[in-house]
Amino acid sequence: MLVKFLLLFTVVPVIELALLIEAGQYLGVLPTVMAVLGTGFVGALLARNQGYLAVRRLQQALSAGRFPGEEIVDGVLILSGGLLLLTPGFFTDFVG
Repeated sequence: MLVKFLLLFTVVPVIELALLIEAGQYLGVLPTVMAVLGTGFVGALLARNQGYLAVRRLQQALSAGRFPGEEIVDGVLILSGGLLLLTPGFFTDFVG
């Protein structure tokens, strides 16, 4: 488990840095920065809106007396995707 976290915190930043450098050389600095900021903004909006919907569906399932398994999974996936979009970089945006 420790090896996976070590790889996650070393390999992913190297990939992000390489992609940002390539994008900066190809697109220019300002468009690259705007793209990173834009995806972060969109990620925050999507996570907020979809998060509210997921909570509402979870509450509806609970009030109907059934276990909200699917709603919990949806909420976790929405949170994960939103966090990946908020993280600066193109690789995490693609994964998110």
